[in-house]
Amino acid sequence: HVADFLSRITCDKIHTLIPSTEQADSLYNNTDDHETRHSQEEDTHNHIGILNTVVNRFKTQIILTYDKIKDFEYKHNKKKIFINSADLETNFEHLLTEHIGTGKVGIFTALDDHKYNILQQKIFDIYKSKPNFKFFRCSYNAKDMASENETFKQIHMYHKNETGHTGINENYEGLKKFIYYPNLKTLIQKYINNCVTCNRIKYDRKPVKPKFAMTETPKDKNQIIHMDIYTNSKSNFLTFIDRFSKFATAYYLEDRNHQTIIEKLRQYQSQKGHFEKLITDNEFKSVNIRDYLRTENINLHLTKPNNHTGNADIERLHNTLTEKIRMLNIENNLLGIKEKVSKSIEYYNNSYHSITKEKPINVESGNCNKTNIYTKMINEKNRYLNKRNLDRENYQENRSKGYIKNYKNVRHKEQPKFIFNELNNIHAKNIKRKYKFHDKFNIQEIT
Repeated sequence: HVADFLSRITCDKIHTLIPSTEQADSLYNNTDDHETRHSQEEDTHNHIGILNTVVNRFKTQIILTYDKIKDFEYKHNKKKIFINSADLETNFEHLLTEHIGTGKVGIFTALDDHKYNILQQKIFDIYKSKPNFKFFRCSYNAKDMASENETFKQIHMYHKNETGHTGINENYEGLKKFIYYPNLKTLIQKYINNCVTCNRIKYDRKPVKPKFAMTETPKDKNQIIHMDIYTNSKSNFLTFIDRFSKFATAYYLEDRNHQTIIEKLRQYQSQKGHFEKLITDNEFKSVNIRDYLRTENINLHLTKPNNHTGNADIERLHNTLTEKIRMLNIENNLLGIKEKVSKSIEYYNNSYHSITKEKPINVESGNCNKTNIYTKMINEKNRYLNKRNLDRENYQENRSKGYIKNYKNVRHKEQPKFIFNELNNIHAKNIKRKYKFHDKFNIQEIT
């Protein structure tokens, strides 16, 4: 509870003044300050404007108090002048002229309104012909923190126990009237930027959007092949697509055993010939598959986890197969799933491709101008990159560890959104951007 938190801060009792409709027009009300201002009740002298802020922010402060111990003190290079009821009757003018310089002066009172009215009338009488002095009554007198470490302890207690890990602005609004330290909001930001719980549970306000890069473009068939598993109607198929010709092939899988995958790879090679490079995802990151490809002199490229653009060619093929199968379910539902996949592959290979403007079966058989196809692919990639990269950034990551997206959170909302992990081989879009003060403050030192 906030009451529990406040009870731990031994500061003057907070007084909030009651606003009214009349605004004082004295020279003391002229200010460029953006804080909310109120006018006093009509039964006061209305010489001094009121700011809904802490008196601690002023370079010179007048504190009206019952328990005066000393005439003045310095806190954070700001001068506090203490005045009690007796001073108002005796050496008030001497205290002001001795300790107050030109500029803005903040006033906070713990005394009753009658005593405060005496003070503001005296101030008006002394400084009414001195426009270089401006006085403002403040609604709050916050506790001055002695050090950064003491401030961090209060931030930690409030952030964790009182608010349940709310954000920077919420913590600042909740604390600024009760504790004071120079650049308090920056200290709150520094603390929250390094809060492990906040880093794990909160969504990324400014996710990384790296620029798309030009991918490798083949000049002939069998240079780059994409491979993946397509699942439909509880049946699995090993699919291939040639990045140059866009020719697709699918094989029914009795199981997903790696030895079965190798048999289908061998079958594909026997039909299409040797190819140079295989692009696939981490599902095929097995020693047996690697050894087979190494023996066949085929380069293996595994896409980064949770990166939909890495194997985009075959993912688009899968979307097309799904559409064709839906169509066959309506028009020819007597076919089994194997026949539907085979028929869908046939439709795909005999349709004009949007990039090459050729049928994949014609490009595969060599009935086309390969140079023109290569030029079309390069031009289309440049057009796409120029359009999509307008609002993206050249992101460079130099950390070895950081927070990355936790994809368990997609299905299990109670799971943390991010986990602390090695950043090697992690796509930039899955990395949580480093905060301004991250790694510049150790929370463990104050807990």
